[in-house]
Amino acid sequence: MLTWAIGLMGVGLAYGYSLLGHAPWSLRCAALLPWVLGILTALTGRILGAECRNQNDRYYSAEVTSLGLAAAEEDPQTIRRMFSELIRATEAPLAPLKASAERFMRWANGFYYGTHALFGLGVIAVAAVLLTIVPAPGPHIKEDLGAQLRRECESIIREYVRGEDPPGPAEKYEPLTKFCIERRAGLGEK
Repeated sequence: MLTWAIGLMGVGLAYGYSLLGHAPWSLRCAALLPWVLGILTALTGRILGAECRNQNDRYYSAEVTSLGLAAAEEDPQTIRRMFSELIRATEAPLAPLKASAERFMRWANGFYYGTHALFGLGVIAVAAVLLTIVPAPGPHIKEDLGAQLRRECESIIREYVRGEDPPGPAEKYEPLTKFCIERRAGLGEK
């Protein structure tokens, strides 16, 4: 699961960086910091999870060995005592191994849940920054869209007449530019 979290947060970091391109640098860093920390937390969680598996393997190997030794005994009192120690895991060979396995399990689980918390925090942080820096709707938006349409149409017309020699004055292509803008804006179709 942490592998998926690393991949998702990596994509979130890359997309969030481009999505927040118009945000101030400090806000962008603040919004993307949970993603970076989440990736590092997930990597640490994977390392701790692998070590937790190693500790569990050692503990269960020692447990099976103790069980085999208890089964080889013939004295009922000794068998009872050995099985009791095995179940409680409080004696010398098993107690430190069990404590180590449980300690690594707690740390691995903490990093696992921390990764998911940072993932959620990253989504919320990017959304919050986007909501705080979105320009208010108004006439400047329409002007920007009109200018953008004009630039796109002029680019299309320049590409269309590229082979023309001489290219001719800009006024010559103004009707084509207006026609292109009307078509792209959906004004020419009724």
